[in-house]
Amino acid sequence: MSPDADLPVVAEAEWPREGGPPLRIRLLSSAAYFGAGDFEDAADIAEDQPGQAYIVSYESADRPGVFDHAIANVASIDAAMALVEEKFPGARWLRKGAD
Repeated sequence: MSPDADLPVVAEAEWPREGGPPLRIRLLSSAAYFGAGDFEDAADIAEDQPGQAYIVSYESADRPGVFDHAIANVASIDAAMALVEEKFPGARWLRKGAD
């Protein structure tokens, strides 16, 4: 799974950083939970599984506009938004998603 995959953006935020431009954060909607891809794992862990999931994607601090970091397999949009607020204290929502 590539963090910059062509998935719908359902919410966006920015996180102020000292000494640099704000870091942008996106919540992506996915129709699958992404598997580990490890052939030694059980199939339900190794392979992608169908189901509504969300991905927290955020850009590189040193490469604005490049969203190459991701936290996948978040079960709900509310959980994804809470995760953003936990990992990025003070993040400001530009667009909140609705599910």
